[in-house]
Amino acid sequence: MKKLFSVLFVAAFCNVLTAADILTGKIAVGYSDAPTIRYWLSEKIGLEGKFSLRWNNSSDPSFTYKNSYYSISAIGIYNIKKTKIVNFNANTLIGYSYEDYKYSYINSAGLYTGNYLSNKKNSYYLGIGPEFEVFIPPVPNLSLSSSILLYYSYRSNSNIFQFYKTKYISREIYFSGDGFTVLGLSVRYYFN
Repeated sequence: MKKLFSVLFVAAFCNVLTAADILTGKIAVGYSDAPTIRYWLSEKIGLEGKFSLRWNNSSDPSFTYKNSYYSISAIGIYNIKKTKIVNFNANTLIGYSYEDYKYSYINSAGLYTGNYLSNKKNSYYLGIGPEFEVFIPPVPNLSLSSSILLYYSYRSNSNIFQFYKTKYISREIYFSGDGFTVLGLSVRYYFN
């Protein structure tokens, strides 16, 4: 029985070796804080796209709340080093996100009081950094990856509270990583 499991493990392991070796023309779908699609143009160059959308509406006797958010980003991938199981990539990301949330307060008679808050955020960001992508031996074409990126973001906020309007712009430089915990890993499945 041990020999059978050993043979199956080696066969699965060898199958992954061929999956990781040939990247050109491969498409992968996955999840990395949002649904992703990755396509390898050549053995060295790949592209990945992400799109995220969420909304929330809720209310109770004293207020209503509406929140909507979407983001879209494109990632250019350069494969620096490829081994039989691990890809070491350099990623360059460009993205945009929009968020809008509104609160409206209701008095005891069930009428809107006119006291409300509205906040709209437009964010543009650039990122660059390394990614480690590991192919899992027992499951052909499945990979897990972890990355850390240095970001530059430009954010424009517009706030309205009752009759007061404010606008401000912020610029930030920061590091952000995913995959440093099990729940933060990016997961992809490559199609042949």
